[in-house]
Amino acid sequence: MSFGLSRDELRLDGGAADFWLLTSKSRRDFEIGIRIPLGARSPDVLWLVTRRGAALAVAGIGLGLAGALAATRVLASLLYARAILASGS
Repeated sequence: MSFGLSRDELRLDGGAADFWLLTSKSRRDFEIGIRIPLGARSPDVLWLVTRRGAALAVAGIGLGLAGALAATRVLASLLYARAILASGS
C-alpha cells in the first residue's frame, strides 16, 4: 500500500522542519537578546519561551488526536467491510 510519499520526499520534509526550527530558535535568541537589555525580568523571558513551546505542544497534540481519530474511522470501516465479506462466504 502506497501513501504517496517516498523516502526522499519525507527526508526533504524533515529537512524543512529542521530548518524552520533552527531559524525559529535564532529569531527567539535575538528577541531574548533585545528584551533582556531593555529591562525584561527573567520570569518574563521564561514565560515567553514556555508559552511558545506549550502552544506548539498543544497544536501537535490536537493535530495528532484528530489524525488518530480519522485514521481509526477509516481503518474501522475497512475492517468492518472485510468482516462482512468474510462472513458471507
